[in-house]
Amino acid sequence: MYKKIGLLLLFCFSTVMGYAQGEEVPRIVLFFGRFHPVLLHIPIGVLLVTFFIDIKGRLQKNYSENTIRSMLGFAAFFSVITSLLGYFLSLEGGYEQTILDYHFYLGLITTILIISLYYLSKKIDYHQSKVFLSVFIFSILSLIITGHFGSVLTHGENFLTEYTKPEKKSITITVVDSLRLYNDVIVKILDQKCYQCHNSNKMKGGLSLNSKKGILQGGESGEVIYIGNAHKSIMYQQFLLPITDEKHMPPEGKPQLSKDEIWMLKYWIDTNLDFDNYVSNVEQNDTLQRILANYLVFDKKVIPKADPDDLAELQSLGFMINELVPGSSELHIKYVKKEIAKNQLSKLKTIKKQIIELDLSNTNVTDGITGVIANLSNLKTLRLDNSKISDGTLKKLKNLKNLEVLNLYNT
Repeated sequence: MYKKIGLLLLFCFSTVMGYAQGEEVPRIVLFFGRFHPVLLHIPIGVLLVTFFIDIKGRLQKNYSENTIRSMLGFAAFFSVITSLLGYFLSLEGGYEQTILDYHFYLGLITTILIISLYYLSKKIDYHQSKVFLSVFIFSILSLIITGHFGSVLTHGENFLTEYTKPEKKSITITVVDSLRLYNDVIVKILDQKCYQCHNSNKMKGGLSLNSKKGILQGGESGEVIYIGNAHKSIMYQQFLLPITDEKHMPPEGKPQLSKDEIWMLKYWIDTNLDFDNYVSNVEQNDTLQRILANYLVFDKKVIPKADPDDLAELQSLGFMINELVPGSSELHIKYVKKEIAKNQLSKLKTIKKQIIELDLSNTNVTDGITGVIANLSNLKTLRLDNSKISDGTLKKLKNLKNLEVLNLYNT
């Protein structure tokens, strides 16, 4: 049976070998190619389990030749199918050719080794042969290397080693004018929404967007950006298409560009595709300032979680406590009663690192009891409107370096 199926698959393979990447390939061929990443796990899993059973049988002197022979036949069959579908998938184009060649030919070698294992297993007492075990080990090694190059094609060159390198420390940028329009803003947008399919290793449509050269060069259909006019740019036009349109980018099912990101890319194209300038050197407007504020990088401190017992005590005293973001250690504190005493306010010291927003509006708080507020070093928002404080409290607050919002209405 395996011979007949193998001949059929060989015929299918030979019928499409004449197609080169980028040429018009029947859609049915491309459709089946998409099943390559689905089916490839079958021969991988079966081969690894078979290897485990083989080694276990050798160690326990209880070797099951028939079981291993059947499993190797199953693995060989699906290896051939997976290789065929992998070739179909490669006809879509858009992959870095050198990496693709490594993956493709190593995949063929792995398939040949697995088929060889199956035929070696037909011999009597085959497990006693050193050749069989050697081929098995080489098959596993070849499988691992092939899989590595496959991950490079799919996820990029640094996918395997990404977390072995020291984490890059973000450069603090606290002023919009200090942002570089391309490096600090546009690159982040393209990285999150476009690089997965348009990078130097995987160039869908022949387009790479992770370099200045790739952006200017365009793809198979020519230039994708018309410098100085976003509406004439193919890339921008595709952002605006209905998501159900097959030419819409990013494709349906992928993370989509937000309205602000689309606006930012349009602005960048309209301002002549600047790769070098800082924001301070480009034309300004309110929308630009608002969007760019999201790309500022602050030297963010790691704030530990507050003690639950301290939070419970504060709540019993009349403080309402909310996390700024669910699961965050940063807190919004509001006193919900009218009368507040010094001993109550002083209890805030127990969570002084976690308080980011404090609301003491509509209370009888006075200058005499506000000294504790000066110790809330991470405080960004403070509401004292409709309270009984005066200039004496303001003097105490002058050392709060992170304070951004202060409401003193009707004090």
